[in-house]
Amino acid sequence: MLDPNETYNHDLVIEELTSRKKAHEIPQLLNKMEKTMNEIGVLDGVLATNMISVGVDVDRLGTMMVQGQPKTTSEYIQATSRVGRQYPGLVLVLLNSMRSRDISHFERFRAYHQSLYRHVETMSVTPFAKGSLHKGLTGAFIGYIRQTLMEVNAEKSPSNILNLEEELENNIIAFLERVKDANDDSIEKETHELMNWWTSTAEKYIEQKLAYRQSEWVKYHLLRGFNEKGKIEEARPAMMSLRNVEGAIEIEVLKS
Repeated sequence: MLDPNETYNHDLVIEELTSRKKAHEIPQLLNKMEKTMNEIGVLDGVLATNMISVGVDVDRLGTMMVQGQPKTTSEYIQATSRVGRQYPGLVLVLLNSMRSRDISHFERFRAYHQSLYRHVETMSVTPFAKGSLHKGLTGAFIGYIRQTLMEVNAEKSPSNILNLEEELENNIIAFLERVKDANDDSIEKETHELMNWWTSTAEKYIEQKLAYRQSEWVKYHLLRGFNEKGKIEEARPAMMSLRNVEGAIEIEVLKS
């Protein structure tokens, strides 16, 4: 509890959680956000974009100020649920009177919040589009195999797939059964192509220690991030995080 007779005079320490932060800076920022009032380096506030909607599980967060109504109800729920996780929290919504959508939410504020989950948007109806398969299939398939066959679950065990022909075939059948409603022959084709790539890579590096992900301690690896260059040419890009998928690009503005 705060002593009402004691004053706390210090400069406000504000950080930001936006796309301008580099990937390695985000864990450091989350650690700072967890510091309590009596610890060195404690933050007074955090300015955030919708990045705060995913993966920010900090019990200390107690107050949030939302500037404008988010575009979707699901994003609104995700973002505002970051506060009050352990202790009661307070969410203040600052709506813009110049935006008709914000005015609509203001006029129906109580009714909207009383039936909040009714307004959650449906999922996309194109999960098997070529772009989605390119981004998600490799990680989803290898993740499924790792979780169902413990012989290839460890980080440095992808080469063990060469000894699991029968078990692997059963798992591929189960995987394809899960997506059969898509009525898309490319799923089966892509899956078998992935399996051929996995086994051929495992055979090529059978004498070395092949791992799933690359690091400074790993020389041979099966997967790489979309914004990473693999140490071996066989490494395929796969989603490692729901936060960052696309690689960063540089934009240069030329003045004429």
